[in-house]
Amino acid sequence: MILGATGALGTAIVDAFAARGDRIIAVARSRSGVSQLESRYRGVVSGDTADLTSRFAVDELWERIDRIGVPRWVVNATGGFRPGKVAESTPDDFAYMLDLNLGTAWWSCRAAARRMHGGGIVNVSSRSALVAEPGAAAYAVAKAGVIKLTEVLAAELKVSDIRVNAVVPAIIDTPANRQALPEKLVAKAVAPGEIAAVIAYLCTDASRAITGVGDPRLRPVLTCPSWRPEVRSSGWPRGSQIGLPVGPGSWDRNRLAVPAPPGRGFELPFRIGDTAGRLGRGPRFADGRSASGDFVA
Repeated sequence: MILGATGALGTAIVDAFAARGDRIIAVARSRSGVSQLESRYRGVVSGDTADLTSRFAVDELWERIDRIGVPRWVVNATGGFRPGKVAESTPDDFAYMLDLNLGTAWWSCRAAARRMHGGGIVNVSSRSALVAEPGAAAYAVAKAGVIKLTEVLAAELKVSDIRVNAVVPAIIDTPANRQALPEKLVAKAVAPGEIAAVIAYLCTDASRAITGVGDPRLRPVLTCPSWRPEVRSSGWPRGSQIGLPVGPGSWDRNRLAVPAPPGRGFELPFRIGDTAGRLGRGPRFADGRSASGDFVA
């Protein structure tokens, strides 16, 4: 079930799930946008419409979904941006950003948590939740709330074997952003398909060890809330990063296996430096070549 399915990111997520043969419930406010997805993926996509900022509309949506069956995976991709400095903002500006970016995730997660058993939920936050950017306060507050919602919900739903994760992309390469942003920022934008690939991976049983939010940084990020001696995956897009919150001590023999591209993996042996999580030394590839920086596939 993909909520916010007709935007640039939402459409890319639909494409990613359809490519692997999943049946999809695509939800958005626009009937025309949903109809286009149904036409593109006949027999694969079932569309529905709802004002996802409204608790009542979301509850009614899920009552309709109950007739189809409880989805195994739920993706909350609804969101939007309205610029404005704190001193110049209006109550409506603040309420709109919270409703659109946090309220949509909250009400959908609430409805999903009451029904799901197993599977997972993926929310879409933003790098703005982590980095202070003038003119984006209300948006940043809302997206920070999405991260905290994800963390708490992951803890609450662990007993039901439901995983809850968030992706935290920087600027997404969309037509609207290309028109509104300087060229130097657009050049650093992340393609929607890259983020969709991360989300699609999180919505698989192969990612069952990943739940909650740790220390996301830049670009599409996967975060692992608890240390495991080995984390394996497949199908991560090139350039993905992994945040691993760790405690004090060092682990010279632990390895992080990161396939990139799929099917041709390599291992990054590493040790942790201090309690702040700084690397004591750069990781090394399996053939002994050294590397530096983040764990980047």
